[in-house]
Formats: sequence, C-alpha cells, structure tokens
Amino acid sequence: MIIDITDAIKSLKPSASWVLTGMEYSGLDWKDESQTKPTESQVNAEITRLTNAEPMRLLRKERNKKLSA
Repeated sequence: MIIDITDAIKSLKPSASWVLTGMEYSGLDWKDESQTKPTESQVNAEITRLTNAEPMRLLRKERNKKLSA
C-alpha cells in the first residue's frame, strides 16, 4: 500500500472536512473551521510515520488472519 496525503490527513484529523484537488498539499482546501489545518510539514511527517509503520500493520493483519483460522 502506498501512503499518500489523503491517508496522512485522515490519520491526523479523522473527523475533519476537507477537499483535495490533485495529490499535492497546495491542492488541500480545508473546510473544517473547528479544527486547524495541518501544516505541510506535519502532513509529510505523518506520511513518513505511516509508511514506516506499514510493514508491522501488514504483519499484524496476517497474524490476526491466521489466529482467526
């Protein structure tokens, strides 16, 4: 799975309202007045964090599947 800006924003601000035009931070239109818009550096840091955590997430998913079986 490739982690992108949408994954990062959903992780940082799960209940926020926003629209993304394209796949760049400059296309982020923040609609939620009750929450602050994350900065580009916060989004980039979250993309890195999620990317680094992905192998363990996949491993846990496979483990849980085997435990269920």
